[in-house]
Amino acid sequence: MVYETSDVARFDYDPGTLQQLGLLIEPQRTNLYPYSQDAAQWNPSNITIVNNFSVAPDGTITGNKLTTTANSSFVRTGAVAVAPGNTYTLSSYYQNIEAGLARRFYNVTSGSELSAPALPIVGTPWAKISNSVLIPSGCTSAYFYPLYLNPGNGNGLEVTMAQVEPGADVTSYIKNPGSSSVTRAADTCVLTLPRTCDLLVQDRNGGEWRSGVPAGNYNLLPRNGSGYRVRKVTAYPLGVAATNPDWAVAA
Repeated sequence: MVYETSDVARFDYDPGTLQQLGLLIEPQRTNLYPYSQDAAQWNPSNITIVNNFSVAPDGTITGNKLTTTANSSFVRTGAVAVAPGNTYTLSSYYQNIEAGLARRFYNVTSGSELSAPALPIVGTPWAKISNSVLIPSGCTSAYFYPLYLNPGNGNGLEVTMAQVEPGADVTSYIKNPGSSSVTRAADTCVLTLPRTCDLLVQDRNGGEWRSGVPAGNYNLLPRNGSGYRVRKVTAYPLGVAATNPDWAVAA
């Protein structure tokens, strides 16, 4: 995993097989999780933390080893301002996970659970795990727990690269080294079409036919359900699903 600079195309890969998944074209998102790779700053309770324990997916030595020590063992955000009716997604990378560990969402406003603390953490080696929660009416502040266990049983895991983002789906990691939030601008991909044509936009999971795309600059957006990825764009003569396309570009 690498962090691309501005005006550089971002390509996504399967972390296990290293197969290219396509060009990333993501919307603007904000990581609300402070100190996203420093678990010592995650309001720990009844947790033993070893910072910089292992190599994280981004190649930095920021994998944090967490071990539960007693009842109500957790790490979490501080109180995050949330908007009722909106959905928020919590994601983190985990590895070497021992049994019985879960994640949690908590309504600070009312002092009640937003979801039962039984969202299981599974996966090894490094796996990105995400869960989403719909904020109910009246809730304006919430805690997000990358790890929660009650009763504590001495089990543990490695965790890094935590993210809380407004939105119903997870996007790529936004590094947040400070106490505030960090926003990633929306990706843009513009195709210059020499003539009006039909486009077939494909990703790993399927494709979408787009008819009558006018000549000129076309702002390419990924298909819904694609994970914000595009693998191939093929242009066909207008109204003719020809076997020989005008042109094609592939990630």
